[in-house]
Amino acid sequence: MEMMRKNKISIFMPISIAILLPGINFLSHNTDWPILSYNSFMRWGWSSIILYILWYALLWTNKINSNVKKLFATIVIIIFSIIIFIFCTLLVFQISNVVKYQLIIKIAFASILFLVIQYALRANQNIGILQTEKEKALTEVYKMQLQELRTRIDPHFLFNSLNTLRSMIRQKDQNAESFILDLSNIYRQILSIKDQSSTTLKKEFEVVYSYIQLMQERNKNGVFVKINLDDQWMDYKLPTLSVQTIIENCFKHNRISSKDPLFININTDVNGILTITNNVLPKISIEEKSGMGLQNINKSYQLLHIKEGLIYEKNETNFIVHLKLIKNEHINN
Repeated sequence: MEMMRKNKISIFMPISIAILLPGINFLSHNTDWPILSYNSFMRWGWSSIILYILWYALLWTNKINSNVKKLFATIVIIIFSIIIFIFCTLLVFQISNVVKYQLIIKIAFASILFLVIQYALRANQNIGILQTEKEKALTEVYKMQLQELRTRIDPHFLFNSLNTLRSMIRQKDQNAESFILDLSNIYRQILSIKDQSSTTLKKEFEVVYSYIQLMQERNKNGVFVKINLDDQWMDYKLPTLSVQTIIENCFKHNRISSKDPLFININTDVNGILTITNNVLPKISIEEKSGMGLQNINKSYQLLHIKEGLIYEKNETNFIVHLKLIKNEHINN
């Protein structure tokens, strides 16, 4: 769109100037020729053609090496003035000597005006190019930053899962093989979306459902999850693995037992907000809480140019996280 606009300007600008500039000249001088006369139209027409040719002659000098550009522009103006002077005074118009010399001055002033306009257009075009390059550079930076954030997957889940698997193997648990398959399925799904800065709610929950199933198998009667997602939001997007990270935090920061089960409630509202709520069950052991998971999600929203993408609140009984779902056209992966 921007390129089309610039092309239109480059086409219509010389035409407009070539047509309007002679009219200003006619209106600013007293002449014996009526404006609506054949001679006036002929003079106006020839003047427009001359100015149009002059525009592109000067435009050609802009493509020459900068060290000799000014010299070439001066030579073009002089040669063009001589040619037009001879052409107009000998072949086209019968004009006085005074007007003949005024013609040279007018061509010189028109040349200066054209050079100024062309310089301004060139400068504006260069600014546009620099702005485009800056936006491309920022886009690449955003992609790199998002990629870096996606590589910061908390290893807590993997380490705990491997420890659980080791325990199941030692106890010869018959569900060990099923546990391995579920674990591999989760990481296969994670790998399928990890290179995307955002993913649909539907794809995100393909990972989340598998993860929750695995955690429920690992913590019998200790985890209860209720999920209520409206179908109208399934094609909306959010930062990749954001829900996964929040669910991981639920298990990371809370104790889990059949006596004090962990309840997780996930739902969407009419405003396109995904809310994840869990009851607070502080662990007896003191564990450092880095908060990097939520910070990374918040940073991902910022890099996607989404304001207030993540909001969380905590009280004595619940920890609540709100994630904004985004229309597909508002995000470029």
